[in-house]
Amino acid sequence: MSSTLRDKLAQVFKADAATTDLSSGGLLLDDQANRWLHQPLKDSVMLSECRTEPMGSHTKDLPKMITPTSVAKPGVEGVAMPVADRSKVTFDEVVLQTNEIIAEARFPWGYLEDSMSQEQLKQIVMTRLGLAFRNNVEQLAINGDTSSTDALLALQDGWLARFTSNVVAAGSVAPTKGTFSTAIREMDEEWINDPEAMRHYIGPHAKLRYQELIADRMTNLGDGYFTGTATVTGAGVPIVGVPLFPNEDGVGSNETTCLTTRPDNMIIGYWKERRIHMATDVPARKDIVLLRTRVGVNIEWNDGATKTTGLLGKN
Repeated sequence: MSSTLRDKLAQVFKADAATTDLSSGGLLLDDQANRWLHQPLKDSVMLSECRTEPMGSHTKDLPKMITPTSVAKPGVEGVAMPVADRSKVTFDEVVLQTNEIIAEARFPWGYLEDSMSQEQLKQIVMTRLGLAFRNNVEQLAINGDTSSTDALLALQDGWLARFTSNVVAAGSVAPTKGTFSTAIREMDEEWINDPEAMRHYIGPHAKLRYQELIADRMTNLGDGYFTGTATVTGAGVPIVGVPLFPNEDGVGSNETTCLTTRPDNMIIGYWKERRIHMATDVPARKDIVLLRTRVGVNIEWNDGATKTTGLLGKN
């Protein structure tokens, strides 16, 4: 090999190759997935179990008939029943008053054109926006409070705010079997004759605390609670964890609430079912997605539920 060739090879190998040398060309592009990573959304649980009322107007009156529990009296032959012994049926009503709820998203045409999903992005966003919108409707149904500083929640009182007849203050304690039996005993007998038709709705962290408590027992039930093979119940009533229940109440910002009732005792009405509207702003070169509904929330029987507050959830 000539000295000239050796000198040229030495110059080539004096520096190691580095990936930065490819920045001007030849660098393999980043691998890009063909799907989006989605942020988890809290599950909408109670809307699928509560009583849903279709509405033909912005307001709907649901009549209630209240029958005395004691109507039978001893009879005396040939003598009419005294006025004081006669039964009187009374009437009341539940009123559903709706509020409008909307959600909107806009997409510049260039944004859609340059997205890896292109036109499919609109469908992807509509699906995700629809799930979030449904969750927000349940958020209003559960936690609505006209005194709230949150504009959505201030529209009307939700189920937790409306149930006021039977309220138990647990006092910042983790839920135990006594928590659920006490909630049931607070109600009159006519409301608790079918435990399987009732529910204990509670924050998921508090439900997990109760599962851990029972799972500590060296029994088949404890094993079932730990492995998730057994239905979690409290005094025979299924316990349902609701992600949208309050979980930052109390001094320690770690308390939740348990609502014990029948699912059909909670009512939600829709004057306009959830609709997705599509529009185009041509001068601005944008596509518009709009979700809209008009919804009203109420309860049927106030004394048919127990609200237990001050239950430890997080931490």
